[in-house]
Amino acid sequence: MVVEILIILLLQLLFYFSPVIVFEKHFFLWLVPPVIAGVVTSSAKRGLAASLIATICYILITGSIEGLKRLNSIIGGLVFGFIFGFPILLVMNIVPLLIAYGLKKIFIKIFSK
Repeated sequence: MVVEILIILLLQLLFYFSPVIVFEKHFFLWLVPPVIAGVVTSSAKRGLAASLIATICYILITGSIEGLKRLNSIIGGLVFGFIFGFPILLVMNIVPLLIAYGLKKIFIKIFSK
């Protein structure tokens, strides 16, 4: 589970600090870390737990940074992050992860025969 958390968290932090050149391409890059974690994970429960933990850690890190940059308050950034960012990022992490995990299981069943 630690591997999945690190994959999701570190790659999404990399995208957070990279400049946005074209929004459409940048948005789809955010779907890549959960897909990789979905392929790597051994069970759906571990994938969901890793996604939840990575999302919370991401909001804690980026909420603190944005709060200090814009509001001069870490607490304000965390509140905004958990209210607005957490539900969106959680869905963006869970859906691709479960799709990739399901496709992996289907391909294993098809090609193992």
